[in-house]
Amino acid sequence: MILDVILHGRAPLLFFPSVGTTEIVLVFIVILILFGPGKLPEVFKAMGKGVRQFKDAAAGATDEGPPAINSPGAGATKTASQSGSAAVESEAKTPQSV
Repeated sequence: MILDVILHGRAPLLFFPSVGTTEIVLVFIVILILFGPGKLPEVFKAMGKGVRQFKDAAAGATDEGPPAINSPGAGATKTASQSGSAAVESEAKTPQSV
């Protein structure tokens, strides 16, 4: 990055190292021509909302832990206790023949 600043007189963008100021201005002019000066604030507002929603969704997905249903201990214990009580109930219901 320091070498690029020395050679070209500008710092590269983080994700687009080969995009310069001229390219950014050209893209902005094309957007201005396509949407016009009246719609431009609405377009950028909608883009900002989309980026914000994406970041919130990404942060929410990493903050949530796995659901309790996927934990191996909880499901196995519950199933074992249910099957044990079902076996006791079935023994009590069957008639004993002697």
